[in-house]
Amino acid sequence: MRIEQTDKGTCLLHSGTGVSSAWNVSVFERTRYSGVDDVFRDINGYWSYLSAARQQRIWRVYESIRVALDNYNSIEEAMTLKTLGDLMIEGVCALYKEMPLAELEQWLRLYGKVVYPATGLRKVHDPDDPMPDRTYLVADYQGLVLLTTALRPMVPIWGEYIRLIKQGTGSLYKEYIAMRLLGRSSIVESPAFERLRRYIECSITRETDTSAAVIAGLSRSEIPEWLLAVVTVRRMSVGEVDASEESGSIITNIYGFVTSTLNDLNKKFGGIKEKYPEDNASNADEGGGSMLESYRPRQRVSSGDTTLFNVAITDIENHVLQTDPTVPPHLIQICTQNIAHLSSLNITKHHMDMVKWVLPSVLSPRAVPSLYQEQLLCALAATQALLLHWGFNELALWVTSEGRQPDAHNVASLGAKMRISPELIERLNYFYPYIFNSHANGGKKPNQAYTDIITLAQNILTNHWYSTSIESVIKESGISIDASRRLKPSANLTENLAALVVHINQRKEPPL
Repeated sequence: MRIEQTDKGTCLLHSGTGVSSAWNVSVFERTRYSGVDDVFRDINGYWSYLSAARQQRIWRVYESIRVALDNYNSIEEAMTLKTLGDLMIEGVCALYKEMPLAELEQWLRLYGKVVYPATGLRKVHDPDDPMPDRTYLVADYQGLVLLTTALRPMVPIWGEYIRLIKQGTGSLYKEYIAMRLLGRSSIVESPAFERLRRYIECSITRETDTSAAVIAGLSRSEIPEWLLAVVTVRRMSVGEVDASEESGSIITNIYGFVTSTLNDLNKKFGGIKEKYPEDNASNADEGGGSMLESYRPRQRVSSGDTTLFNVAITDIENHVLQTDPTVPPHLIQICTQNIAHLSSLNITKHHMDMVKWVLPSVLSPRAVPSLYQEQLLCALAATQALLLHWGFNELALWVTSEGRQPDAHNVASLGAKMRISPELIERLNYFYPYIFNSHANGGKKPNQAYTDIITLAQNILTNHWYSTSIESVIKESGISIDASRRLKPSANLTENLAALVVHINQRKEPPL
């Protein structure tokens, strides 16, 4: 039983009985993963120390985790992210039951090859040290080595899991969510992990600018846990365990990462600026308002308009009939029923673009990003009903589909599906006659509608999409879907998108 680092994007898990499985760890490409000489040296050594029976139990746990990941990636709508997360937490808990930390610690002490720092670590705290949690002693560092080694088995698991969730969680929160997989494991209850938590907590001082993170939705009390997750997943699990003059030690690397992250925290969360910098000091002294009131986040739509849009869009029937009074009631009814079970649908840019295209007469496209989850689902239901009525059945199913990133070896092909017929391009040029000059390229760019159609098609075709629609909607579309519920794009998907844009514009023209 061992893990082999084949390249910076893949690692192989070997069972010891001739069976192997490849795990995608490309999410670690921008970490120090590829620069570490042998990331899995110590955990492989520990595994070789275990009995054949225990190694096989560990392998079977990995197999069960892999089945859950593969099922989410390719099988049925019932496998939501929450269901996947619950299965992963259960699997990780079982994994660490087969690898007791006390046993791993003893193995490291007797057989480990870890190189410790030659100097710089104290054995006891200075009596005058005002913040002892900021100083790692020799004993603390041994716990850090144990923690780093114990996290190695999570590398293939986190690699695959983060790849699946990052589209929904965003780049800032993917480690925070991935850290939850350790929630029932022995690692989060270990003294070494608690010691690291205290180190990070005391690194966040009153001078740390957390306002952008707070305004972005991460409370100040959550920031230590967020930073702990980033350090654990991005640094410790794949970082160098051996100390050297060139690469430093585990704690010096953590110190540098924590310091730089906290210094750039405001920029990392999008940045905010003070409304009236010269007046802040006097306002604070006079008790004129809270600290958050001294900042202005970037806001495209006013709070009043946001509330108005979110309330109005819940009337699905009204929005559909205002757009097209000829839509039959049963279509509106089944599309409304369709969203009842989609509260956890991961809504992406492709969903919102379709809403912007279909409902501009009743819902401002600028308002779409400001809608909450429930209200976005209402907008999707209205969009789906209109698309079915207009005959764009394939697009109607895509409106409420769930996207999942394909494996690296199974990326959807773009190729010929990017073509739009000359007749449709002529109609697009009629409705969108303005073309941007491109002096740098010595020519002209296509009109904006053509560019947006190609961009949306690329977004769809570079992901795998699975239908979440109820049977009545699928039956209404007339499209055949197999047991996997995979939506396979037709050869004329881009043509359909272009035809939709033309149809929407033709509806605006006065009758002859």
